Amino acid sequence: MEILTVPLEGQSPPGELMAAEVREQLGRMLASHLFRQSRRFAPLLRFIVEESLAGRGEALKERLLGVHVFHREPSYDTAADPIVRVTVAEVRKRIALYYHDEAHAHELRIELPPGHYVAEFRPGKPVRNSEMPESVTLPEPQRLENVSVVPDPELSGAHFPAEPFPHPSTELHAPTMFLHSRFRQWLAGLGIALLLGATVGVVAILVLRPQTAKQDGFWTAWLPPGKPILLCLPTDVGRHPGALTQAASLLPVDSNRSQPSLASAKVTFLEHETAGENVVFSDAVAGMRVVDALARHAQNFHVRLNNSVTLDDLRQGPAVLIGGLDNQWSLQAIAPLRYKFAGSDELGYWISDTEDRNNRRWFLNLKQEYASVTRDYALIAFVHSPEAGQPQLVIAGIGMSGTMAAGEFVSDPARMEQLGKRLGSNLNDRDFEVVLGTDVIHGISGAPEVLATWIR
Repeated sequence: MEILTVPLEGQSPPGELMAAEVREQLGRMLASHLFRQSRRFAPLLRFIVEESLAGRGEALKERLLGVHVFHREPSYDTAADPIVRVTVAEVRKRIALYYHDEAHAHELRIELPPGHYVAEFRPGKPVRNSEMPESVTLPEPQRLENVSVVPDPELSGAHFPAEPFPHPSTELHAPTMFLHSRFRQWLAGLGIALLLGATVGVVAILVLRPQTAKQDGFWTAWLPPGKPILLCLPTDVGRHPGALTQAASLLPVDSNRSQPSLASAKVTFLEHETAGENVVFSDAVAGMRVVDALARHAQNFHVRLNNSVTLDDLRQGPAVLIGGLDNQWSLQAIAPLRYKFAGSDELGYWISDTEDRNNRRWFLNLKQEYASVTRDYALIAFVHSPEAGQPQLVIAGIGMSGTMAAGEFVSDPARMEQLGKRLGSNLNDRDFEVVLGTDVIHGISGAPEVLATWIR
């Protein structure tokens, strides 16, 4: 039996014995709190491990896992249904958490390295015998004979132990002990002073931070006092393959109504839980960066998924719209602007320039191998929506890394200040767009780079 693994030290090449050890370790992992209550993570990890043990690891692809583990149709669209990618990412995180516990550090390691779906097996940390002896005999303390205590006029009434603490080579006199006591009291006082100072400093920061943040031009200018911001996050529910070739399919027939919710369909709670309200990690990160910016300005907000937001909701106040290809409200907001998303699942996607439609330099094929993606692109758009009658900030990448980079950009006061210098003052009163590029390593975005801007 061929096993894709790294042999343990001192053992023969992996075989049946090794397979038994791997399965035993798999059982321990699946019995932990990280896996035992999940109906998705445990079956996926077990299937990948068993296929890897059987020597079929190289055949593990996204579609195969979707069909055999999640019971998808063989022809299902992996771009529109990312359940495998999302679940594998969560399994990797839980594996890391499992081995982060020192109690499991010496166990055989089962890992799912990024870039493929093959399990790898590695030895845990070696157990080292303690170099300390089983018991240590401490020497009996020595008694000091004829210790003289010199009285000090300043210490009248002071209480000392009947017998000074013995030291093998030093006689302790009362004045010395008093100095030590004074030193300890001084240290205690200094510690209390530092603690009080730190507390006052923290309180001052918390109290003064909103006033300082008010100087942050762009965010402050369009945030309404006393009115919460709508933060709209996307979900994959309702997304159709090749949606951007039929843009209208992303919008409700009646734009005052939300898209159909899974809650009204005949689905089980489990199906709704696994596919109904999931948010892609990068979109969540971008949302958290926006929340941090809002917190700097003491601004209230509420979060909604795009498939439950209505036009009436958007009329209530300003909104931040996260995501592009999977958020119909973002597509609607940027529709009248210069830069917008174009393409399809089959052709790939790009940021289109209405003044140079043949230029597809900002392009990403979402179907290429995860590890081979090295560049992603994003749009930041600020638009005064005529439909909603409210300002809207769009933060959207072609891929997940682009959205993450765009969230980093808008939440960075220094970058937004530089953008203001580039586009001119009063950004909050005008519509503008920024095209960003970012380098990507294993799905993680690098620093965002401004590629183009437009303002009207």
